[in-house]
Amino acid sequence: MSHVSKRRLAENEVVFRRSNEQIVDGIAELDALAVEYGQPEHSAGPRLVGQALYFFCECSRGSCEKRVRLTLADYERIHQNRDHFVVLPGHEVPAIEHIVGHHEPEYNIVEKFASVRLPNQE
Repeated sequence: MSHVSKRRLAENEVVFRRSNEQIVDGIAELDALAVEYGQPEHSAGPRLVGQALYFFCECSRGSCEKRVRLTLADYERIHQNRDHFVVLPGHEVPAIEHIVGHHEPEYNIVEKFASVRLPNQE
């Protein structure tokens, strides 16, 4: 596998990560609006605590349309490390990452190798 293709695989993961971050940002925006308009009972965050959501699999397959089931708190905890991605079991690519955590059977946490990190990811 060439360095260029490894980089492309890493870029695919970042695209899926950004889609998931838009989901998280949307929830935060709804919460802020509920508070701003004096309707905290319509805040999404408290209702979602502990509830599993469906995020995009952050694997390197550009055509992957699968979803990963995890809580918002778990998603945020995992992504405190910018090199960690949530993928479905079997969607790991050993050439660019290694598994650093399992949450069977829903997902694995992978860490991208330093050699394929993107500049804006660090």
